[in-house]
Amino acid sequence: MGFLLFPVLAAAVISGLHARFRNLPIAVQAAHVIFAALIYFGIELASLLGTLNSKAIFFACLSAIVPPAYLSSKLAWPGGKFPKLDLRFAVLFSVLFLLLLIALFSPPNTWDSMAYHMTRVFFWEQNGSIAHFATANSRQLSHQTLAEYYILFFRLLEGGGDHTANLPQYLSLLMVLLAAWEISKKIGLNSKESYLALGLILSCPAILHQSTSTQNDLSVAGFMLIGLNFVLEKRDFSLLAAFSFACAA
Repeated sequence: MGFLLFPVLAAAVISGLHARFRNLPIAVQAAHVIFAALIYFGIELASLLGTLNSKAIFFACLSAIVPPAYLSSKLAWPGGKFPKLDLRFAVLFSVLFLLLLIALFSPPNTWDSMAYHMTRVFFWEQNGSIAHFATANSRQLSHQTLAEYYILFFRLLEGGGDHTANLPQYLSLLMVLLAAWEISKKIGLNSKESYLALGLILSCPAILHQSTSTQNDLSVAGFMLIGLNFVLEKRDFSLLAAFSFACAA
């Protein structure tokens, strides 16, 4: 049940950022980058303090709701356009909803998931620390950790279980599509051509497969496209762009 706190926190953060930027797609992408930074530094700090457990994560999320909720009291919704609700959007929504069901109800089952993505998460949870541990698989220690920090965060917030393990990649797919839509508009494509771009993305079997797994390729792609979208914005989003590219690295 603790995981239900995440959508509330996400809505509060997005609302607060929208009150600041007056642009909903930008607010959603900025929230994704900010969440990544908070999860990374939060887990590092919790490990350092010896408080890497479900209770600490839950109360940290609970306390984090207050500031963005205050900012959202100044919310004004104009600015930024999402796809209109037509047949093309309905098809897109149907595909994404089906992928969400698969992500939630299909446990991690790829070789990489079993060999190091989920394994390192279980070690961190068991040890209450992200410090190195004894292992015969060097990938569990040497590869980038942000995607697995996301998995660990959701797992601790859920209180155990692997129902949310695939969500980081699924959320990354949503960011890939949103950033691609925004970039397509910035380079002069119309709605029909923008939908075609999204369709081409979703036609890649590897993308569909990884969006319901614990692999981290879509995470990298999402941050790269968000960073590029921030660079193409007329306003100065250089700090957010730098954070996004750093998350991709």
